[in-house]
Amino acid sequence: MPNFETVHLSLLVLIGPVCSTAYDGKRVNALVESLLNQGFSVALDFQGVKLVTPTFYTASVGSLQSTRSREFAQGLITVSDLYLL
Repeated sequence: MPNFETVHLSLLVLIGPVCSTAYDGKRVNALVESLLNQGFSVALDFQGVKLVTPTFYTASVGSLQSTRSREFAQGLITVSDLYLL
């Protein structure tokens, strides 16, 4: 039975102040997928990140939104402090 305990992931700690590559985005995506499959909810925190490129966003958050839309709607995946221009 899933426990839905929330795991907070700081993108500043995981990737750094610049989130720019598809490789790093796919790493974040794989980590989130793994945590969801283990029954956790995930909070992606972009606080302190200075730059997020479309390439990174698509490979990480964008990909999750298209494959896990139900989890976003249920609040099992949340994103904070992400500002796209």
